[in-house]
Amino acid sequence: MKSITMKLSQGRRAVSVVETQRKLVKEQGILSWASRLTLFRGITLLSYDARTTYGLSYANGEFKVTGYQYRFNV
Repeated sequence: MKSITMKLSQGRRAVSVVETQRKLVKEQGILSWASRLTLFRGITLLSYDARTTYGLSYANGEFKVTGYQYRFNV
């Protein structure tokens, strides 16, 4: 969950910004289980995220490898 709070200051003619982010990740494998909670409060100046995921699926009598790739830049 991500939220951005903005407060207006009429006297200073300015805006104060605070970004709050909460992230809960649960991972489960054949022999493992993990959970991770991340909390952030502040202002993000630069963010870059890139991931690639591959999976194996079975349809119509044959196996197929599928992949997804993305990049995200704030």
